[in-house]
Amino acid sequence: MENNLNENTKPREETPKSGNEGILAKLNDGSIGAVDDVKLKGANNNKIINILFTIVSIGIVLYTLYIGIFGMPTVMVHRISHVCVILFAAPMVYPSKIFKEGTKIELIFNIFCTAVGIISALYALANWMRFFSYSLNTLDIIMLSILVVAVLESTRRAIGIPMVIIAFVAIVYCLVGPYMPGALAHKGYTFERIINMICVGTEGLFSSTLGTASVEIAAFLIFSALLQASGALQYFMRLAFSVAGGYTGGPAKVAVISSAMMGTVSGSTVANVTATGSITIPLMKMMGFKPQYAGSVEAVSSAGGSITPPVLGATAFLIAEFLDISYWEVAVAAIIPAILYYVSLFNSVHVKSVKEGLTGLPKEELPSKRESLKDAIFLILPIVILIVLMAMQFSALMAAIYSTLALLVVTNFKKETRLNLQILRKTCRMALKSMLAVSAACASAGVIIATLSMTGLGQKVGAIITEFSGGNLLVALILTQLAALLLGTGLVTPATYTLLAVLCAPALIDLGASPIAAHLFIFHFAILGTLTPPVSLAAFAAAGIAGSNPMKTGLTALKLALPGFLIPYFFVMNPTLVGQGEWIAIAIDMVTAIIGVFFMDYALEGYIKHKLNVVMRVMCIASGILLIYPNYAISAVGLGIAVAVVIIERLTRKKGSTEAV
Repeated sequence: MENNLNENTKPREETPKSGNEGILAKLNDGSIGAVDDVKLKGANNNKIINILFTIVSIGIVLYTLYIGIFGMPTVMVHRISHVCVILFAAPMVYPSKIFKEGTKIELIFNIFCTAVGIISALYALANWMRFFSYSLNTLDIIMLSILVVAVLESTRRAIGIPMVIIAFVAIVYCLVGPYMPGALAHKGYTFERIINMICVGTEGLFSSTLGTASVEIAAFLIFSALLQASGALQYFMRLAFSVAGGYTGGPAKVAVISSAMMGTVSGSTVANVTATGSITIPLMKMMGFKPQYAGSVEAVSSAGGSITPPVLGATAFLIAEFLDISYWEVAVAAIIPAILYYVSLFNSVHVKSVKEGLTGLPKEELPSKRESLKDAIFLILPIVILIVLMAMQFSALMAAIYSTLALLVVTNFKKETRLNLQILRKTCRMALKSMLAVSAACASAGVIIATLSMTGLGQKVGAIITEFSGGNLLVALILTQLAALLLGTGLVTPATYTLLAVLCAPALIDLGASPIAAHLFIFHFAILGTLTPPVSLAAFAAAGIAGSNPMKTGLTALKLALPGFLIPYFFVMNPTLVGQGEWIAIAIDMVTAIIGVFFMDYALEGYIKHKLNVVMRVMCIASGILLIYPNYAISAVGLGIAVAVVIIERLTRKKGSTEAV
């Protein structure tokens, strides 16, 4: 069906029922949530390498479960071994993009990269204790240099060139420090000293950032892979359709709910877009939403999943590591911002649907709420166990492992979700592939952090932010946001967060932001970078499914997510929104903030029950900002403006109705 329905068209009457049924039928035939096997593009799917990849993937999954239960070996042994696995897998999974994919020369080059990387890592593993004498010989320097290059090459393949360029510039900066101007100058270091700092000990390549990626994050990626293999997406989508599919703008609301449910576990915005968007985007188009709006709803919904507890994507573990607090504290602090994000998005979709007269799906086509909940509850149970264990202050690793074991048990409750050896094999391979991007990014981030530590650039950047901001926290937040959005367009979230946590977070804290608020601020904008043109990866992925213009979809997503761009400012200025303070104050501020984001949505759409004029839209924006401002007197003014908007809107609507009669 065409998408050019006008505002007064009733899509339910004109949309062929069979078309909806054709899409919804995918929720029942097993095609949604099915696990696709990992394709070894760099190895041309060579049979022998495929077998080796399977063995290694099964090994790392079993090893992660083992260390969670019985403890891990020496830190350096563990982290070097993890890097060794990454250096084996990355060239096999990701093509070099230097030679033509599928050619013999490409295969030979990738095998060479793998072999060289593994040999250098094994050399480090065999000699790491001797390295602590900080007296490296020529062979040590050569092998460790090769190791750094191999890590950066794996990073280039897994997440792209920007991170590698930053690391290369950082290393060069260490060498040319005496020749740099002004505050950027430093005494300079020899190449041997740089390699020492990067590769010896736990301050560089093998930092705690990599440690977090190789333990807690790895455990959660295994849980996520297993949850997807169990068909959770299929059941969560059915549940979302049963709850919201029949309401005004139902398919769009389903996108919001289902993407939140899957995104909080998968932690991958783009992967979430492609998984849930294959169902929600076509349905939104069928029900009358323009393609670019349908794509933007899915993109913004999927991005929010990574900031939503209990999992919050991989980066939350890094926040806990930086702040030396429990993961549970990070999850609790993220609850209210996540609620505000999705309340705003859900309301925006509702207002848009009412504005354009877009109805929901016919109830007879929707799954039964009772049956959907009954079918999904056993897969929700492991997630509940995860939340309970973290609330009981279990370590993130143990919580993930126990939840994984619980998931292995509950998948046997239904024949449709029972996991055979073939699915488990695919799950292990998927888990290893998921680890590649995060671990490679964290290893490369360690290289950069080591050089920042040597040169003191981290402290200098903080001083520069403080100087440019004139000591004003708001200006410093704007500068940090711009940096996060810039890096977030080209780097994965953990890499963006790690760099800015070192460079910007100390300055924000010195200017008065609470530590958890400062780090969550950076985290939010690292994720929102995937929605920010010109390289809005999430929006571009959604545009591909929607068949819309990528740039227009990105701009629409930016508008839709605008309240999400303001929320981080509000929780930095008002720490009660990250759970800091008395519970009564937290509850009051949360309620006023929810009302505030509602009125921001009204301003952005220019509509409540009818079209708003410019003055009314300005009043809505003012009301929204004042309601979230951390001052009860100012919030009361905002509430007064909100009441005035509602009264004026009703009077205007009644007047219009009377004149029409």
